[in-house]
Amino acid sequence: MWDGKSLSETLNRILSELMKKDHAIRTVIITDRTGLTLSHVTKFDARPVDVDGLGAIGNAVFCASETQGKHTEIKGRLNLVVSEFNTGVIFTAGINQEAVLCIIADPHVKIGIVRFTIKQNVKQLVQALKEFHAEEKEEDIPIRAEERLLKFLRELNDY
Repeated sequence: MWDGKSLSETLNRILSELMKKDHAIRTVIITDRTGLTLSHVTKFDARPVDVDGLGAIGNAVFCASETQGKHTEIKGRLNLVVSEFNTGVIFTAGINQEAVLCIIADPHVKIGIVRFTIKQNVKQLVQALKEFHAEEKEEDIPIRAEERLLKFLRELNDY
């Protein structure tokens, strides 16, 4: 049976493999669609990293880009948002309707390699999340991510 720890371990393993594809990748985060961090891996770095904040912002940027596409009548699913800065690159990709992947990298990252690696790993991430949700009882699966978050907070209050 899946539990929060085993899901996190599985996601961390997948995210670690993704990070190894290019030495310029510093941080990899997966969030649900509310921006709540599900898992992350980061390289040791002297610069502090606010993983939860970066994940939430990355999720918001991705969701805003999806909305922007809908308002401009661009059809299809948004796959990737790339934000290039002088000192780094942020990739934000939709995993499925429930999760978003955020990758923070140095400016010399090989963008094509990262895009290819994201496409390769999406299936593994989807499968890990799907297996986790399949273990939940049918009546316990909330329809929306916000409902899952509220359920989680209620459970914490019960302790």
